[in-house]
Amino acid sequence: MGLHSAGREPRAEVSNPRKASLLALNQSIRDHGGMACGLVQREGRQVVYVINSELPVHRADIGCEFVDAVWWFTWVEDGEPTIGPADDVEGVVVAIAKALKVMPRSR
Repeated sequence: MGLHSAGREPRAEVSNPRKASLLALNQSIRDHGGMACGLVQREGRQVVYVINSELPVHRADIGCEFVDAVWWFTWVEDGEPTIGPADDVEGVVVAIAKALKVMPRSR
């Protein structure tokens, strides 16, 4: 077990690449703000359920699929078109926030 960043609890390493990717996405969405999320089961597989915190009508299930030797985050409801590669979590979070109409944070 190891600390992932300052102030976070240690957690066991996850050997399943799909689950590890979904956990990383889930945490990054929480860190981004403007959205609420959690891992849920949909039709026998885990996905990240995401909603716009201010406008919950905007929501999505995000999956993670192995396609052409690469793990990709996918929009489950839309026939699973890809959002982005699982190794670009921050870019995928930005794409999800844009699709769910999350207002940019003021700086």
